[in-house]
Amino acid sequence: MKRLAFFIPFVLLLNGCFFGTFQTARPIAPGSVDSGWFVNIPLYTNKNVRESQKSAGRAFTIPNFGGHISYGASRYAEFGLYGSLGEGIGPFGKFLLLSEYAYPVSFGVLGGFAYHPFAQGISWKLDLILSRAISPYASIYGGFHYGYQPDYRTNIPSGTDIWSISNFTNFQELFIGVELARERNVRKSLRRMPYSLTMEFGIPLVSQPAIFMGFQFKI
Repeated sequence: MKRLAFFIPFVLLLNGCFFGTFQTARPIAPGSVDSGWFVNIPLYTNKNVRESQKSAGRAFTIPNFGGHISYGASRYAEFGLYGSLGEGIGPFGKFLLLSEYAYPVSFGVLGGFAYHPFAQGISWKLDLILSRAISPYASIYGGFHYGYQPDYRTNIPSGTDIWSISNFTNFQELFIGVELARERNVRKSLRRMPYSLTMEFGIPLVSQPAIFMGFQFKI
């Protein structure tokens, strides 16, 4: 809970634009608790493209930070709290609709809404996720992200600042990622290392940036 207490004010004091899921389709085990902390970076094909989009007010220029804490409710449902600089902070739920034990892949739906204190509005998101475990320590996943959130690409009028942004808009993205984990029982010197790393690449359904690249750590 100390980590969560640190995370909440950090989310509320900054801003960014969010694309990313960092979740497989499978909920965590009933009765268990999970948390993850991520950074997501917009990548452009070159500096000239980035500056051109920035001057036109269509550039994502700020890396996004955020995370989640979740609780396993059943084999088919997980609930928790998520937040990011672009979305604000609020509740979410993830539901497993198809399991890879009976089908080639697992299919899940993740939905949530959040309040952004500076944009002073409600954002929401819906993720459709397909995933498959390739070993006890690795899973691959992909899917579609649809979100509604503050649009920090907008040019900031002279004499104002980024905290004054109030325009909300819809964003969509296709994503693919891999979740890697280590053994829990390792020698003492390795226990401070994250036990899980998720790497995700997203293709936003807007002209720029070319991709988003993100990393999530679970400690």
